Amino acid sequence: MIVTVTLNPAIDRILYVPSLKTGEVNRALKTMIDAGGKGINVSKAVKSLGGETIALGFIAGSHGRFIKDNLNSYGIEHHFVEVPGECRVNIKIYCEGGNHTDINEPGFNVSEANFNLLQSRLKGLLQPGNIVVISGSTPPSFQLEYYSCLCQAVTDAGIPLIIDADGDRLNLSLSAKPAFVKLNRREMSEISGKEIASPEDALPGARELLKKGARGVIIALKPNSVLYLTQNIGFFAEADSVEICNTIGAGDALTGAIAHAVDQKMTDEASVKFALSAAMASMLVESSAVAARRDIINIYETVKLNQVF
Repeated sequence: MIVTVTLNPAIDRILYVPSLKTGEVNRALKTMIDAGGKGINVSKAVKSLGGETIALGFIAGSHGRFIKDNLNSYGIEHHFVEVPGECRVNIKIYCEGGNHTDINEPGFNVSEANFNLLQSRLKGLLQPGNIVVISGSTPPSFQLEYYSCLCQAVTDAGIPLIIDADGDRLNLSLSAKPAFVKLNRREMSEISGKEIASPEDALPGARELLKKGARGVIIALKPNSVLYLTQNIGFFAEADSVEICNTIGAGDALTGAIAHAVDQKMTDEASVKFALSAAMASMLVESSAVAARRDIINIYETVKLNQVF
């Protein structure tokens, strides 16, 4: 069972426009709304891959009810902590040619009592055989100490922890020795202090994350390539390009696929190929983070591995 923790869920409103022109009226060709937040997207990815998942986190207001109804439609079990206020709405403006712009609201406030209840629910799911994914941003009032407590509670219980975070949250998670941390090229560039243009550019920073406590690192470099490292082996994986329909949630599909690979005890070689294939397959459909198994299999056959150490 893969337990996801989404501390700052959202409704994603996706607008498709020919091009985005600031200071002018832009007319959308079509629009979609979906439950969002990285952990929620990870749960959707895991479910589409055939895995079992439970979604935890905070939820608020009428937007929160929409998110729960949306998860119900996917058949995803959830145990959110209700808090005052309203879940945020994130605007995703998707332009022809594949570029998209995100405008994300900050979210609601969370009290110490809210956090304690969430921590209690999470501890109730720290059972042998489960995996925990903590993914995405935190509400404005959410203390970094809370984040560290959640991470440490998971690994203290001997449960594999997978993290998708940046900045202070990523740094704090490393002391808990997560099974994997997932990053994208922008986040890796911020860590390295230089633009990441190749696997060789990303390798030193990825190795540093391993030294600081991560047991595994996976970095999305391009839509069709990733760098994958553990303490024992490293691979650069690249697949044939696909015709992209939607990149929103592809990183969450990558995280969900790594969690599923850990759950299924795949080899390193199979894990990196499967994760890349699932992320790319999610780009072929409009639903965020969801991938069709047929597409995964077709892409998997094109993945080439280059061992980097």
